[in-house]
This record gives sequence, structure tokens and C-alpha cells, in this order.
Amino acid sequence: YNSNKNLVKLFEIIYKHRDDFNNKNLQKEKVYSKLDTGSKTYNHQMMKNYMSDLSDLVLKYISVKSFDGSFDEKIISIEYLLNKKNYDLAGKLINLELKNINREKEISEKYFLNRLKLLELYHNYCAYKNERELLPGILTDIFETTIKLYLISILKCRFDLETLRKKKEIKTVHPLEIALDKFMNFKSLLDSEPALEKFKIYYYAYLSRINNEDESLFAELKSLIFKYIDDFKMDEKHNMGTFLLNFIYGGLYKKGKKYNRESFEINNLLLEKNIFTLGDTIEFNEQSFYNISNNALIVKEYDWLKDFLNNNYLKLNEENRLNLYNYFYAFIYLYEKNFSKALDFLSKVNYTDDFSKLDIRVISMMIYFEMKDYEMAFRSVESFRHFISKKDLTINPVFEDYFKKFLKYYTGILNAVASNKNPDYAVYAEAKQAGPFMYRDWLMEKMEIIFKK
Repeated sequence: YNSNKNLVKLFEIIYKHRDDFNNKNLQKEKVYSKLDTGSKTYNHQMMKNYMSDLSDLVLKYISVKSFDGSFDEKIISIEYLLNKKNYDLAGKLINLELKNINREKEISEKYFLNRLKLLELYHNYCAYKNERELLPGILTDIFETTIKLYLISILKCRFDLETLRKKKEIKTVHPLEIALDKFMNFKSLLDSEPALEKFKIYYYAYLSRINNEDESLFAELKSLIFKYIDDFKMDEKHNMGTFLLNFIYGGLYKKGKKYNRESFEINNLLLEKNIFTLGDTIEFNEQSFYNISNNALIVKEYDWLKDFLNNNYLKLNEENRLNLYNYFYAFIYLYEKNFSKALDFLSKVNYTDDFSKLDIRVISMMIYFEMKDYEMAFRSVESFRHFISKKDLTINPVFEDYFKKFLKYYTGILNAVASNKNPDYAVYAEAKQAGPFMYRDWLMEKMEIIFKK
């Protein structure tokens, strides 16, 4: 795509120093002196033109490489053959691509869009060849493919719009959305045809953004996703999991602890399908890893969590993989009452942010309380108080308040049990009414044990 020898030379010079773009040999004047310009005097405009031409060439290269062997390349080749009236070769290519695309049958916008392009070319081919007996079947296929593409595109877009409204990034409803709802009864359409059952997933996902506390809607969505998840491409499977987990964390978690178990079942399915790592092609997302591990702790699946940690921690970014591994093993051994191991793993956690440093202090307070090592528990309290009093503390004020509430109620029962006195019931009553705070379930469990004695 290039006949200018100076562009070749320019590229070679840049490529030679690709690991050091600050190299003095890449100064414009030095580079220009090595080009065959017919002039020893630096010409800024000419150098600028060479750089512009090289940039255009790079973009052309990227376009050609991305296009090479792609479905779009095949479509354009078929269009070219039809325009040139080479119907026999065009027909062979169309039938070959129809066989390929019929083997896929995975639900995604791209699949239906590609299928629609191919069917429209097939329709044109049959019209050119006067094969009218094939046209009814092709038109029916075009109609069905168009409807399915429309359903996915519209419902996914409306899901995203509702998500932005939840975040208050969009404050109004587009007039066309209102008009569409008056014109189109999505539920009636989806219920009327069994072939569209899978597409209800997108409809229920969209509704879940409007009402994220509807338990019957969640049950329908979960049932459909568990039934049909293998019919979707990997990125769509990832969306399916996101739909369900967002439904729970967005509202259903308020309905009770049964949704912790629901989250565990969903995480299990997504792990079995390698969806969290998109088919093992990328690293494990740190936040997803944390959420899965924390949920397993909540539902007390300790053996399962050990397997998960051992099998997946190496997929994490190297910087924090051992921190997360040791952090959750500390919790496992805390809840399994192997306190020396819990402390050992906790001592290996080396986070540098203020939230994590406070969190680790709280966990150590919990371990020492369980061990009845009240002297170390009091030392941990003092360490916590000293750290949280820092003027330059960088932590969300909401979480700072959650930590302070934990400290208040923890010291209330620690003072009592350490001195063998009856704890103040008012502390327990206040904690019950206090709303969320750090490790609330653990602390309330300890309080209930104390007050039952």
C-alpha cells in the first residue's frame, strides 16, 4: 500500500527505537537528515507531511488487518459478485456462509445482524436468478431475524437507559419510549410465540431496572437464564450473570438472607461456565473475586471457598492476589475457630489503603475476642482508635461511621466480658436499632450469646 521509500525509512527509524521514544535519535531534525529529501536543511512542513502520511498508512494497515477474513469482508465480496452479475460464484459463497451461520445459532445482536445481511443478499440472488419458489421462505426468515434483532437491541438499550436513570445521569424519559410502550406490548408478543421465550430474558432484565424488589420477576428471570444460558455467546452470558446479580444487590438483598444463597447459586453457575473470566481469556476481576468470596463466607460455604481461592487466586492481578487469598483464609479460619491460623493469614495481608488498614484491625479484634485474649483485644481497640483519629484519613465518611459504630458496640461488650460483669442491655438494644455497621452479624451473634446466659 506504499511506494514512498522515505515512509519505509521513517518507519524503520521509529521502529528501531520503539522501546525508547525519548531517544535522541528520534529528534525530528535527526530523523529528517536520514531521509532522502534532496535537502540537508530541515523542513518542518515536509517532516509533518511524512508523519501524517505514515499515520494514514498505519490506520489503513489496521483497517485491512481487522477486515481480513472477517464476515464483513465476505459480505462485500458477495455484493461485488452480484453487482458484476457473477451469480454462480455469489450463490456458492452465500450457501457456504448460510451453512456456517446456521451452525452457530448463538443469541447475540451481532449474530442476528450478520444473518440479516446474508439473508438480504440471498433474497437479491434469488430475485436475480428468478428462483421465486425460494423467496417466501427467505422473506419469512428475514422477518423473524429482524424481529429478534429488534427485540435484543431495543430491550438492551432500554435496560441501559433505566440504569442511567437509577444513577440520575438521565432525568427524563424519551418521548419515543412512551410512544413505543403505547404501540408495542412486549409481554404479549413474547408470550405468544415459544421461539421467543429466550428473549424474555432481555425483557425481564429491563423490567428489573424499573422494579428491583419484585421477587416473582427475579424467579422468572433466574429460571430462564439457568435454562438457556448455553444458547448465548460468552459476552452475552456475562450479561446474564450481571442481570441476576444486579437484581439482588440492587434491591432484593433487603428481602432477607435467602438472597445470599441465591447469589451463591448464581456465582456457582457462572464459575462453572467460566463466565467471570470470559472463557479463561482474561484475568479474574478483583471486585468479582471479592464479591464471590465474601458471599461464600456469608452462606458458610467454607470448604467451597477454599477450593475457589486455591483454584482462582493466580488469575488475579499479581499485585493483590496474595492479599485477597490471605484475607479470606483469615476469615475462614476465624469462623472455623482455628484462631492461630486466622491470625497467621491476617498477618500476611499487606494492603496500603486506609479502609483496609481499619478493616484488618477490626478483624484482629474479632479474633482476639473469640480467643478470649482480652489484653490483645484492648490493644487492638487502642490501635484502631489511634488510626481512625488521623486527620488525613482517606475513607468514605459512610464507612468511617460503620467502623465507629462497630467499635462502640464492641467495646461495650468487651469491657463487660473482660471484667466478668453483666453487660449493659442498653448497648445491645441500641445496636439492634442502629442500622448497618461493619461486621454487624458477627457482633449481634456475640451479643445474643452473652445476653442469653
